[in-house]
This record gives sequence, structure tokens and C-alpha cells, in this order.
Amino acid sequence: MKLSYPLQHTVNFSVLQVVFLLSRCAVALLTSFVIIVSCATTSDAAVVISQVSSTTELAYTNSVSNSDLLHGLTPTTTGWNSATGASKLNDGVHGDTHATDGTTSIAWTTVGATATYNLGTGDGSGWDITAIQSIAAWRSASFGNQACDVSVRYMCLDSFTPLPTLTVDYQPLGGVGVTRVAISNDTEILTNGIEEMRFTARNVNGRDNRGGFSLREIDVQGYVFVFIDSDSDGMPDNFELAHTDPLGWYKMWGRG
Repeated sequence: MKLSYPLQHTVNFSVLQVVFLLSRCAVALLTSFVIIVSCATTSDAAVVISQVSSTTELAYTNSVSNSDLLHGLTPTTTGWNSATGASKLNDGVHGDTHATDGTTSIAWTTVGATATYNLGTGDGSGWDITAIQSIAAWRSASFGNQACDVSVRYMCLDSFTPLPTLTVDYQPLGGVGVTRVAISNDTEILTNGIEEMRFTARNVNGRDNRGGFSLREIDVQGYVFVFIDSDSDGMPDNFELAHTDPLGWYKMWGRG
């Protein structure tokens, strides 16, 4: 095959060389596509939200986690009411009743208060988020109701992206009690490629008592996204699997 260029240069290529060059271009384009998608992907499958409440302040004491992704992290915060700030959100402890602990076991919000957690980049591809749980409880004034927005920063982006399907607004209480909201996904992953997560408190109870509420815990479950390229061709194994396995695309963005 002969290819002519405007500057009168003529280059001879064999058919096999042309095929090789085109295949390399295709691999490069597909690799770029994988990188872009993995930087900002939220699952299209249905988000499942479980909401339960009780008029017993300690009803969900045993539901908190001390081994989730947020546990032990120090958040960057704005706007929290109590002296403990947001430190009680991810300490893995529900705490006792208000009569026993006072405000020492809660993270007391104001409208617009934020807590931002840096999860890190994992192995360089960010984190897959599979579930989020939040628990709020108080002895009176319906402070056990809860409302919160969730946003994330994908590892290759500078700004945060709101995730409205993960918004919590659960306000069944009319006095003493506790609420628990658990968010998951019917195909496991809520979103992936995450480096940071931010929780922003909304108002409850029609802004009575300034619209704040008393969170006891926020837990986030997930795992590091692993990029495996067994044949060193620049394509992740799960991407290649997606072309031959009917469940390949799910596996690509799941555990594999």
C-alpha cells in the first residue's frame, strides 16, 4: 500500500503494518475511554434506601461500624454546633442516652454543616462505594430526624459532584427517638473512583430549633478499585472480559 503526503513524501506500508497501526490506535482510544469513565462513574442500577425509626433512643446501638472506610479518619468540617464537632460521626460508637452522655456522643448539625473525608487514592484508581449508613438519635425535639446531601470528588477531578440519588431526608419522629437510613445498590456499587466524600446537613423539622439534628454515626462501606492487566496490553482484564462474558460490564465496575 502506498500513502502520499502533501509535501510529496511517499511512504510504503504493507497491509499488515497498516492493520497493526490501526489496532494500536484502537487500543489507545479504548484505554483512554476506560480511564475517563473510571474517573467519574455512578452506577445506573437502582439505589436501594432502607429507612427505619424507633421511639427508643438506643434502638440501633449495635448497627454502627468500627471497620468502615471512614473509621479513624479526621474530616475537614464547617458549621457544627457541639464542642465535639463532627468527630462523633465516624468513631464507631453510638453512645448512650442523652441523660447519660449529654452532647458528648453526638455530632450536632447546623443547616449547611459539612464533613469531608479524604479516602485517598487506594492503588491509584480510587475507591468503590457499596453502602452508606447514617444514624441520628435524641431524647426530644425530633432531633433524631435526619436530612443530608452526599457529594464526592472523583480522583481525577478537582471539584465535588453532587449525588442526588443518595440524598437522605427522613423525618418520621415527633419527639424522642432514633432514625437509621441505609443506602445500597441492587448490583453492589453506588459509585466508584472516589477519593473524597462530603456530607452536608440539611434542615429538619421545618427549621424548628434552627433546623439542626443529632447524628450518632455515618458509616461508608467499600473497597479499593483494582486495575489488573495480566497480559500487559494496557487494557484491564475486566474490560477484555466484558466483550465475552454477558456479565462482563458489571464485573468490570464491580469486584471482577
